Amino acid sequence: MRSNTDSPCSRAERGYPPPLTDPQRPQGMDAPLLTPRPLRSSGASLVEVLVCTLILATLSAIAIPPLNGLVERHRVDVATHILLQNLALTRATAVSRRSTAALCPTLNGSNCLSSNDWSDGWILFLDRDGNRHPDDPGNIVHQAIAPASRHLQLRSSAGRHQVRYLPDGRSAGSNLTISICNKKGRLLGSVVVNNAGRARSARPKTATTCPGGRLLPLPPRTNRAQGLRISATLRTIRLPARIAQPVRALDC
Repeated sequence: MRSNTDSPCSRAERGYPPPLTDPQRPQGMDAPLLTPRPLRSSGASLVEVLVCTLILATLSAIAIPPLNGLVERHRVDVATHILLQNLALTRATAVSRRSTAALCPTLNGSNCLSSNDWSDGWILFLDRDGNRHPDDPGNIVHQAIAPASRHLQLRSSAGRHQVRYLPDGRSAGSNLTISICNKKGRLLGSVVVNNAGRARSARPKTATTCPGGRLLPLPPRTNRAQGLRISATLRTIRLPARIAQPVRALDC
């Protein structure tokens, strides 16, 4: 038998707190002892991880093609913008220097190419004697690397290898179109120079093949670190403030 000293009343009378009870255990002498429930894990199962991975892969496959098109359009916009800036700079140089100025494709940064491929870059030079070549390094006003080194190719009209501006700002009959194409041979944009020397950009409204057909893969660039030290650094020339802005080269 339990003594009176062990009863709750006796403990309370003595000043002791009542005995603690387990809330998950039924009260009473004959009640069975129950085991507490195990805590439920809050992690993810392997099936849930696989389902999430499958959903993520599907969404990525859907989103990547439009993203590639967006990046390609951005590259075309950059190439068009740099071409227009260089053409405006060539025209302003001819007017400010009172001499014929020419923009031509180059491979080594010092001589003009006799082809219509502008993909490696171009130079702006003063052609005082009219021989269509920079006779002296001091005649080279500006050098730039084309922003088409790996993803785009630039081609001018057949038989048109230079853009030339007279001291009055006219293009001296050297109107041409520079086509901006991808490596698959698709025309993405163009820059058009008319007889008056005005340059504008254009975009094909429908899928158009690049002039000359499919382009060949670009060869690896081995001359950039050696001879093509073209940093798009504009030499000091007196130009109007709205035109005399440094033209940066961008390798996309």
